[in-house]
Amino acid sequence: MLDEDQKIAFELANGHNLIISGQAGTGKSFLLKYIVKDQREKQKNVAIVCSTGIASTLYEELGAKTLHKWAGIEDGRHLNEEIIHLVQSDERFMSVKHNIQTTDLLIIDEVSMVSAKTFNKVEVLCRKVRDNNKYFGGIQVILSGDFYQLPPVPNKIIGDSGSHCFKLPWFDDCFPHKVQLNIIHRQSETALIQCINALEKGEVSNENVAFLNSLDRPLPNEDTAVHLYARNYDVDIFNYNKLQQLQGDLKTYKSTDVGSDFYLRKFLAPKNLGLKVGCHVMLVRNLSDTLVNGLCGTVTQLNSDSVDVKFIISNKLSTVTLKPVVFTTYDPADKEYLAKRTQIPLKLAYAITIHKAQGMSLKRVVVNCEYCFQPGQIGVAVGRAEQVEGLRVCNFKKSMCRKHPSHVSDFYNNFTLGILKDDLSCCRHVIENNGEKNDDSDSDDNDDDDDSNDNTCTYAIDDNFNSDSDFSDSEIEKLEVLDSFIETNVLTKDQSSSQAKAAIDSVFNEYVGSHLENDMKSFKMTMLENISIFDEWYQSQISIIEDIGLISLPEGEKNYTAKQQHDFFMKFHKHLNSEEYVNSVKSTISMYSKDEGTSAIYYQFMTAILFYLERRFFEDLPSHLNLQEPESIKNIPTSDELSSPARGKIRYISGYVLAKLKHNLSIKIRNSLFAVGSESKIAKLQDQMNILSSLCSSYDVLLNSSIDPESLEETKRKQNERESLTNITDVTFDFFSKLETLCRQKLSHINLVEHGKNLFSYVTDEILNDKCLFDLWVQTLTSNYNIQYTSSDNIHNIIHSITLSSENYIDIYNSAVHLFLKVSFSQFRRDYLTFLKKEKGKALRKKVSEKSKKVVKSFNMQFLIEDKSKDKEGSHLRLKSELMQNEKFLSENSFTKKELLMLCLMYNVKISTQKRKEEISSELGKAILKSDFIPYLL
Repeated sequence: MLDEDQKIAFELANGHNLIISGQAGTGKSFLLKYIVKDQREKQKNVAIVCSTGIASTLYEELGAKTLHKWAGIEDGRHLNEEIIHLVQSDERFMSVKHNIQTTDLLIIDEVSMVSAKTFNKVEVLCRKVRDNNKYFGGIQVILSGDFYQLPPVPNKIIGDSGSHCFKLPWFDDCFPHKVQLNIIHRQSETALIQCINALEKGEVSNENVAFLNSLDRPLPNEDTAVHLYARNYDVDIFNYNKLQQLQGDLKTYKSTDVGSDFYLRKFLAPKNLGLKVGCHVMLVRNLSDTLVNGLCGTVTQLNSDSVDVKFIISNKLSTVTLKPVVFTTYDPADKEYLAKRTQIPLKLAYAITIHKAQGMSLKRVVVNCEYCFQPGQIGVAVGRAEQVEGLRVCNFKKSMCRKHPSHVSDFYNNFTLGILKDDLSCCRHVIENNGEKNDDSDSDDNDDDDDSNDNTCTYAIDDNFNSDSDFSDSEIEKLEVLDSFIETNVLTKDQSSSQAKAAIDSVFNEYVGSHLENDMKSFKMTMLENISIFDEWYQSQISIIEDIGLISLPEGEKNYTAKQQHDFFMKFHKHLNSEEYVNSVKSTISMYSKDEGTSAIYYQFMTAILFYLERRFFEDLPSHLNLQEPESIKNIPTSDELSSPARGKIRYISGYVLAKLKHNLSIKIRNSLFAVGSESKIAKLQDQMNILSSLCSSYDVLLNSSIDPESLEETKRKQNERESLTNITDVTFDFFSKLETLCRQKLSHINLVEHGKNLFSYVTDEILNDKCLFDLWVQTLTSNYNIQYTSSDNIHNIIHSITLSSENYIDIYNSAVHLFLKVSFSQFRRDYLTFLKKEKGKALRKKVSEKSKKVVKSFNMQFLIEDKSKDKEGSHLRLKSELMQNEKFLSENSFTKKELLMLCLMYNVKISTQKRKEEISSELGKAILKSDFIPYLL
């Protein structure tokens, strides 16, 4: 039977749009099934969809599918206009068109995981395909979900910020009726349900804490339990170790990859898929309505290019042969693929991420709470358990429980039934044209909530990507910001070439998926084998573009005019077509290849590099315009005591260094898993990861134990809602403080004058060989990290462990010092370059000033006739420049009517010869400004 809240929702389901919400155990799924059956008995065409494939299996008998499949929006790559056109006219989307045109009632479950961008796309699509100006084209829509669970997954590539759907400006207009289910129906698990609900809200009582601590005990048959972790890294390591323990022969399926390593690393399908007969696996791709992403099974046979897996489908055992499929990352802006991976769509399933588990029910589950920073994350993890007897919770701390952003609580505070009207006009509004929002935005223009960016994510994620990062989203954002800072400012030869490599990678990505991809990849690999040749050319082009910028866009101005911008582009294109540039490119290409058949393609690549530099110049332009007068480089005396913010900055940067090293290690480890002969390498890397982890601590622990809590404020200030940046222990802080002091001593103007371009190498050698610093490093490690062994361990194994750890101590020392030096050196170089750039700017401004005193040759027909530039491009640009400065340039200068008519022919302007000179000049001027070149040369 239905409770009172369920009865209200059930009655509203007879025609009204509504939201049904409620936390675990309140009977949302039961109610939806009840509504579907009732409405179908009333001859309504009811479609029930879910945000994920695994969630849709709960309604398998009702024909449920994913929202993406029902609406045909795939991975969200299509803009609204594109998907509307496809559904209306493309035969491949006929079933989607039928879905939309014939559905009377659309029920969307787990709607909390549907982003605002996706939700808006579906609404616009339904309205346009049905040619009906009511929301969703007049389809009745019922939403169900718990917004206290994990938020939608952001996808930077398609511009999806991961905002909740209820933040759309039209949401309340379409869904004024909201029903909250409050009664818990799973009476046998009341304590568990209450605890889950408290965890999701971030309002955990001491009784909840005691209950969770009581669950940290071994489970019966724990070997068969699924382990949940916050990070992919922990999941992969657990699965790797678990498979190693399984009897049988290991078979590894290696993927075929094309494109950017950055995006390839984000695919759910692993680079090396290691399997044994009998191992537990999970599908990582929706293959059909029954073979869905998240479905778990057991491997029964390993074939040369396929795997047989036994799944439970519709309560029946079914063996399926799985072959490789193609995973892609698509950039809708540039209409190209950034990465492709061909792999069998499986991964080991002894452990999975908490985000991946959302929507699952597990008989036996072990929840590891480490690195759980997101609001509601632990609640989602604990909520996967069907009963207390099958649940274990490890490493739980009350401080991990955080409340959701205020917009979530505000949403629930406004939960009301609203005004009900029998004619349904209360929720089935016609959208006025002036209020229509058909664009691809997911923003709420009226939202002033400071928490709007709580879903920050720097990784592009689509259906093929896992939402869980090896590090927190905020931490990766900081890593990338600091990485960018270092890449921009470090002066060493190695770092210089890394800038060149970044340019090559960026330009190559533009050709991934095009017919030139293989040729460009070949050229890229050839250049990378001897990067110094390209780097020399690259640095010279940077210098030229900077000079053009300093001449065209004077420093110190608040912004720049169209005239100044045009002057830059004119000089840039003049350089691009200059004999000097052409010869430099041909000379560089000839050092890599003598094949004339490919030289044109390689020339195209090099020119794309120049346009890449042009884009980078304008990205950095704000700092160029706001440079202050240079000051001499100031070094804080090493005898001075640093302020709390200064110490906090050291703490923050040190945390970055360790986070970066851990991040790089996790990539190496995950890429090595199941690779042939990689066992010893993985063991070494795992030991290094454990050492690095021992140098870190949580903010909450440090706040209660640190002898310098003031220095924590800098890290606290840089935290986002998740408070998930890497924090270092006090002992680790002492080491990095000593290292920072040495950096200040060595990075001085005197040493710069003495060592010049070798300054970085000099300082690195000096600091790495500092005995006192290394001794402090050893003390730091031994105080935090202990080698684990027992009296029964073999002495040879103990010695091997000690030797391995000693090697790792040295390796990590070199890496940590080197990376910290990069940060320090990049700041030193930036200060110095600011000084040099201002001096260079002064000299150039003086040169420009003197040049401007000379008489500039006026433009007339003789100028055009004598112009030797290719296709008279110089004359065209000069004409555009003059017209941008003075729209009456043609009529006010010494052009005869005959000359103006000749220019009309060249610019394809059809005008009567009887027109006055002023009229001819006006029409001709418009044509010149619209043209990129002279169409017809006489």
